[in-house]
Amino acid sequence: MYCSRTHPSLANYLRWRDKVDPERKQEAFFLKPDGTAFASKHGLVKFVRDRVKPRFPWFHPYLGRHWCANARLVDWGFDHNRVADWLGHESVNMTRREYDHNARLYGRMYGERWLERMGRKSGPRKPRTQ
Repeated sequence: MYCSRTHPSLANYLRWRDKVDPERKQEAFFLKPDGTAFASKHGLVKFVRDRVKPRFPWFHPYLGRHWCANARLVDWGFDHNRVADWLGHESVNMTRREYDHNARLYGRMYGERWLERMGRKSGPRKPRTQ
């Protein structure tokens, strides 16, 4: 899912975002289909609920937060205190409980800086050998 050219992914969103706002004039990360920023976080939530959820019922708004938390844990050497502070958690135990297992799994599967690599444009695909 992370690098697919045909399925919803953060990498595909970043390519689309560059097309609608090539100069990065909008400070907002998520933009409406017309390239303008959402008026509020409630507008973004409504957009996701009305257009994304029916097509992708597994999606929930915290997926981005989870991906970022996992990436920070891997990138920052599993410094739970630093990540807890970055996320605004009151307790380091919450960070450890909620994110540590998946972050370690992603770290083993994809190595360091996996979230950054996931957002890169992928090069031409190599033909499959039979």
